[in-house]
Order: sequence, then C-alpha cells, then structure tokens
Amino acid sequence: MKFYGKGAVWDTRRNKRLCRFENGEVDIDNRADIAYMIKAGHPHEEIDYGDEVVEMTKNDVIEKLKAANIDHNPRDKKADLISLLDGE
Repeated sequence: MKFYGKGAVWDTRRNKRLCRFENGEVDIDNRADIAYMIKAGHPHEEIDYGDEVVEMTKNDVIEKLKAANIDHNPRDKKADLISLLDGE
C-alpha cells in the first residue's frame, strides 16, 4: 500500500525506523505495518473496497478483522477499520 509524507516514520512498537519516504511516498506490504501507518493517520492511496465491504456494518467489519486476526481498535471509525481489511 502506498503512503505519502516526508522524512521517516518511527515504529514505537519495535523501537526502530519503520520506513523512510522517498520522493514523498513509500510502499508498505506488511499488514501490521500498514495498520500502524493508517492508525497513525498517514495519508495513503485510495482503496477500492467493493460494494460488499462498504455495505457492511461496523460490527461486521470488526468481526471480519477478528476472523483475520488483524490487530484493531474497536473504537476506531468504520472507515479506518475498513482500511485495515485491505490486502485480506
């Protein structure tokens, strides 16, 4: 998933640099790192979720995240939770 920004992002979970933006963008493939970047509020490319996911309730999204064993905060907005499903 492509993220946009400047400089580097520090991963507080591992106490090391997660990534460095080159020419204002970085591609991240690791699902946990993608979730970390989204939760931290870094701008990212638009994601096409398809009609099925958009029509889901927030609780449906949370259940799908649990089933996929994806770390999430149930208090997050539905849109943020849906973005964690990318790559499933």
